[in-house]
Amino acid sequence: MNKHIEKPKTPRKTASPKSLNKPKTQQRTSGKRARTKAPDEARRQLSALADVLSAISGSKFELQPVLDRVVRTAARLCRAKQALIFRLEDGVYLAAGYSISPAYSEIERRSQISPGPGTLVGRAAMARRAVRINDAWTDPLYERKEDAKIGRHRSMIGVPLLRDGEPIGVIGLSRSRVDPFSERDVELVTTFANQAVIAIENVRLFEAEQQRTHELTESLEQQTATAEVLQVISRSQGELEPVFATMLEKAVRMCGATFGNIYRWDGEALHIVATHKTPPAFAEERKRSPYRPDPKSPVGRMVAAKTPMHVRDVTAEDVYLARRDSGAVAAVELGAARTVLSVPLLDRGEMIGAFFLCRQHVQSFTDKQIKLVQHFATQAVIAIENARLLNELRERTADLTEALGQQKAISGVLQLLSDSSGKLEAIFQAILESAVNICQAHFGNMFLYKDGALPRSCDVQRTRTIRKSPHAGAVHAAS
Repeated sequence: MNKHIEKPKTPRKTASPKSLNKPKTQQRTSGKRARTKAPDEARRQLSALADVLSAISGSKFELQPVLDRVVRTAARLCRAKQALIFRLEDGVYLAAGYSISPAYSEIERRSQISPGPGTLVGRAAMARRAVRINDAWTDPLYERKEDAKIGRHRSMIGVPLLRDGEPIGVIGLSRSRVDPFSERDVELVTTFANQAVIAIENVRLFEAEQQRTHELTESLEQQTATAEVLQVISRSQGELEPVFATMLEKAVRMCGATFGNIYRWDGEALHIVATHKTPPAFAEERKRSPYRPDPKSPVGRMVAAKTPMHVRDVTAEDVYLARRDSGAVAAVELGAARTVLSVPLLDRGEMIGAFFLCRQHVQSFTDKQIKLVQHFATQAVIAIENARLLNELRERTADLTEALGQQKAISGVLQLLSDSSGKLEAIFQAILESAVNICQAHFGNMFLYKDGALPRSCDVQRTRTIRKSPHAGAVHAAS
């Protein structure tokens, strides 16, 4: 008798109680949501990244709006309560934050963070990689626990901004509860850190190029100004007024001064010889009374040391406070100057004058501006020396011309004597003509006595008026 052996039946899959309570359409919807959750999140991240890249491209090299967008977006996608971005400046990290309480913002403003394990930023900068702190309140190496409690920071993440492997900043995010950041968060914040580096580098390169362009433009302006001054010197024919006028105009404009003066030094006092945009009251005061500087005043120190003297604020000088230096007091009370730059004019090591630039407000001159004024001062000395040499040459030329004229006149008279055959009238005529020409007279007369009378005369005229000489028996030249 054959026994019928039944095969065990495969148990049916039974639905979970929750799934039994859901309609089939709802079950399909839940599955669909699970399948689309990851792509939706990826799309949000790509959209956020595109938003940051758009901010970088449209920032017109304004860095702060881009960094603000970076930390806001990173905080939103990583579900962080607070976010900060730290930039390295002079070896320390300074913060700019998002959603930070005023009390904690003040703490960060005063803080100077250096690399090290005691802070989130220092730890990330030291490690040169992303670091996570699960709970700042209990982390054994974290040193700023009280600050973290004020800012309500518990779980934290820090990602360095790396340029050529060196940290130039750190992005820090925190949550107000213990909720450690995931690997996905690390990857996401690292992406935003890289974008922040791009933004910072773009601005750095732009600013470097702007600075280089500015320096080249400034150098070209200085060279052009120097060439123009040299041209004026070459055309001045020894006249200093147009040279000083051009020089002062260039110096005042290029150095951003209010006005400028050039002085002559006589060994005891400064005499004003040229001005540009100088307040009339101050200029008149200087013309009426030469400036005799107090030895302890800035100008007195310039005279003694024969070096440029730069005073940021005249009213802070002891000689002004004690009212010992009349020049300083007059400069301030007449509204002429607060910041003053004085540069000596040196000829063979001796001071012959001074170049002054003044501002009516307190603002220091830059090193480049001071060097430019020194350059103009050197050109002023060259112009003065050229004028002196040219005047000396003119005097010597005039003396030589006069001597040559006299020699020619004497030679002509001697030649006439040798050829005259005793004719005195021709000789007297030549002598009188030479005397009138050499002495630059208008006319001349010659009278000869004969038996107590004047029987005859000869004269040479430069005007139509004939006037008899009151002196007889002599050559008379009248002008």
